[in-house]
Amino acid sequence: MNLYRVISSGGGCWPTERQHLLIGAATGRLDADHAWLDYLDRIRDGKVNEGEVRLFPLLDEKLSPQARDDPRFAPIRREKFRTIARGARLLRAAITVRDALAAVGVECVMIKGFALSATVYRAYWQRPFSDIDVMVRPECIEKVMGLARDSGWRSSREYPSSFTASERYRHAYAYILQDNTEIDIHWSLRGAFLWDDRSLARFWGDVAATNWDGSTWLVPSATWILIDTIEHGLRWNEVHSVRWVVDGVRVSLSGGINWDQLVECATAARRTLAFHKALCLIRDCGGRVPAGTLDRLLAIRSSLAERAECRAREAKTGFFGDYLTAAPLNYFLRAPGRRPAKTILFPRYYLRVILGCDDLASLPARMVRKFGRRRRELSSAVLIDATNRSRPI
Repeated sequence: MNLYRVISSGGGCWPTERQHLLIGAATGRLDADHAWLDYLDRIRDGKVNEGEVRLFPLLDEKLSPQARDDPRFAPIRREKFRTIARGARLLRAAITVRDALAAVGVECVMIKGFALSATVYRAYWQRPFSDIDVMVRPECIEKVMGLARDSGWRSSREYPSSFTASERYRHAYAYILQDNTEIDIHWSLRGAFLWDDRSLARFWGDVAATNWDGSTWLVPSATWILIDTIEHGLRWNEVHSVRWVVDGVRVSLSGGINWDQLVECATAARRTLAFHKALCLIRDCGGRVPAGTLDRLLAIRSSLAERAECRAREAKTGFFGDYLTAAPLNYFLRAPGRRPAKTILFPRYYLRVILGCDDLASLPARMVRKFGRRRRELSSAVLIDATNRSRPI
């Protein structure tokens, strides 16, 4: 029996021909049995990207009864069992975090993978996620920071003792719980929506409660789940993260999307070009996207800077990541204020937000840690959380 090695090289955000087979099988456009066997035939070098492996559990429900006893389909079952075990642990941690935040008077909304599992998939083993992401209101961040200190949550860097106005330019703090579960506490929308207060208000206005797995959770509306799926998915990643396409298809088929609001938010964020490309792919993969929505997005002219930023986000980032390309472009395109003022404030923004330093004195140590870690990531062909892991196929 051959072995394949899970790797991180060959990343991106747009699916390859081989990955289209997995997407077609996961969305039901292709016969899952035939698509999987065709996929296996295309693995010539025994290397499979971690992003592809994340799609395996989605295929399980699509397989025929005959395939379940066929050893050629064993990787799908193995990934499903791994996802069940990991998802159960994350679900317990999410309950702990939600209850702890509620105890200190903080309302939290589950976002990203957890929200997709609770609303669209309704089963955590179908949609793998590796950490917990929650959204809280900006005025509650200091309560969260106090809870983190009192509860012994760890972090990879030292956060300030109080939430100042400059922290507005960040969008999340990352913590590690006692059981080593990673949790990201967000107080702002990501990427192009970071400075959009109107969209943030719309996000909170569309929050709803849903019952899932015996608990009640606050989750975003389907519109905001789709917006976040596209905005998070359309950026180059060393893990070829094409799972966003399947997520987008499933959300669009679930209904309840306010397409007018989506177009308005994409227009305000100056991301119409990217959203048009993403929604076209979602529609081609079986999603339900109104033609009028695509026409409206296409009719909005994108500036040269917007097109450059779109290319920069989707291009291979190399050693410095997006520190020299997409991140500065995002700042100058969307940060509030006039260009002269933004230019003057840019060094402070770059130091505190992009590089994660609090002052010039901490810059050398921060640079050594950041770029040392980056060198280790790029020098290894194996993803950090899948180091030297081989699986029979």
